[in-house]
Amino acid sequence: MKKMISWFLILAAFLAACSNAPSEVTVTSQVTVTSEPPPTPTETRVPPTATATPIPTYSIEQLTAMSSADKLAMAPQVGTAPADVVASFLPKGADAASITWGQKSLTYWERVVSYHGKAGGQEVTLYFDLESGQWAKKYESFESLSQIPASQVPDVMVLGLGDDLGDRLIRNKLQYNYDWISQPQAVTADGKQIFRDEKGYPKAVFDPATKTWLTPEQADANVTLEKWKGFFDLTYIGPADGKTYNANWIFDKKYSQILTDPTEIENLPNGTQIIILNPSGEITIWNGQKEAAQRAREGGIILAHSDDDVYSESLMAMKVAFDQYQKGNQSIYLTYNDSGVKKSEISGTFYPMIAINLDDIPKIENNLSPVVRMPKHFSSFFVVIGKSITPISVNISNPDFWLDEIMKAGANDIHVFNIE
Repeated sequence: MKKMISWFLILAAFLAACSNAPSEVTVTSQVTVTSEPPPTPTETRVPPTATATPIPTYSIEQLTAMSSADKLAMAPQVGTAPADVVASFLPKGADAASITWGQKSLTYWERVVSYHGKAGGQEVTLYFDLESGQWAKKYESFESLSQIPASQVPDVMVLGLGDDLGDRLIRNKLQYNYDWISQPQAVTADGKQIFRDEKGYPKAVFDPATKTWLTPEQADANVTLEKWKGFFDLTYIGPADGKTYNANWIFDKKYSQILTDPTEIENLPNGTQIIILNPSGEITIWNGQKEAAQRAREGGIILAHSDDDVYSESLMAMKVAFDQYQKGNQSIYLTYNDSGVKKSEISGTFYPMIAINLDDIPKIENNLSPVVRMPKHFSSFFVVIGKSITPISVNISNPDFWLDEIMKAGANDIHVFNIE
């Protein structure tokens, strides 16, 4: 009995000692790991997302004040272009790694940088818009624009228009930041966004209200022949005889032909007096056959004049444009371009120059002309007496204010040339 009690006491002491012993631990690099399962974490720490460097944008005023070299220097490297943008321009069977990049240049009012490269012998060109800080992605057709989410409509893109017209870089931006000058509008009165090419021709329209894409015809964004006829339904007093005329005589077959066949336009004799009524609202006085044919393909109204003198027509067009300006339509204006041929190539009767008295150019305050752009080739003169004229050399510092600058220099007459 005593022996049994002794063994019992020994066993109890042993069990008591075991109950006070610590649990097993393993120490590694001062980290204690117990044999017990670790507690379940209550939260997971997520590292903060890296913030992308914002791409700078520039206003019209800033870009106008910059040199071409500065604009090119500020443009991003072509290697930073998004992969989907590069892929949209790749020739069939090529990949981005096969492109050999060359020089970059400025286009579209010198506000878009174009990057020129080659892939498998084919040209590849990317575009970056300095104004909006966006790369232009290419869309193969008007229908493909529906791929763009309504909340992500860009300011610049390239649109494929088919074999006849090719691709067009189109933007939803104004050319001028002045409220006094006539120019194609970027937004319609009811808020639709118009995307235009460098000539100002509407190519696509986005309606934020319905979140749908419209053709220029569906959105009524083009200036059509019927609209032009309505604008020219204007009476005015003839400067030479004081009689009352209606400007719609410009469409009379006795004075001009409305041509639509590009081949017929290209075959016109050199020196033909051409006026183009563009779907953008621009009235082009003089142009070459090739350019006129291309504009006909894109909806321009081509008027070929039989009298070989567009002096009266240009003065009349100024009145029409200014009449629209005064009525609140600030999209009609005039430009003068060269005919695209050399004087030595022209035979027969041809008037290479017209003289315009500065009093005939419509103006607002400060000698500003909202509807007549600075001619491409012209010289300014001051009439001294009779037929004697003295030329005035004027260095135009700002083409937008060209008329004020030459008038302040003393000119009262300009000679506009339509050949180089």
